[in-house]
Amino acid sequence: TNNQLDKAVERYEEILEAEPNNVIAISSLFDIALARNDMKEANKFAGMAREKNIDGCNGDYFAARIAIVSEDQEKALKNLDSCLKQRPVFSGAYLLRSRVNAILEKDDFAIKDAQKAFELNPLSGDIAKNRAFVLYQQNKRLGVNVSSEQEAQTREALLIAIALNKTDVQLQSFYAEYISETD
Repeated sequence: TNNQLDKAVERYEEILEAEPNNVIAISSLFDIALARNDMKEANKFAGMAREKNIDGCNGDYFAARIAIVSEDQEKALKNLDSCLKQRPVFSGAYLLRSRVNAILEKDDFAIKDAQKAFELNPLSGDIAKNRAFVLYQQNKRLGVNVSSEQEAQTREALLIAIALNKTDVQLQSFYAEYISETD
């Protein structure tokens, strides 16, 4: 797959040379740099994204993603808060903030952001999966104190996530384990 990424980088760089403002090329090169943990390249493309305001929030979304990879969750939260002030209906930012809050074990905030992301974009498989995960994590932490309402909400969230991620075998397996614990 590294060879495929190299080919993708070459192609996106060709596109960027021909079209310096190509949003897809900049975003994709940023994603590849992050995946490779190449922070120098990621910062380069984040700078381009900020200059061109690709995310609609002056690069704060890109900066948050860099902060997450750098394991600076507090900085990521600040960037995402700023992002959402500028773009209050940005489901991707709510999704990311939910994940950061989950890492920090701030269940209430993680769930609130996951729900908001889902309200804004109910057909996203990633958003639905994250919502199910944060609800499950909450239930796990609550243990015997989990209410039947919370249990039902988590089960419904998992079913929606499975429906939106039909080919995700891990998610289906997780659901089978989940219902075997409760049924």
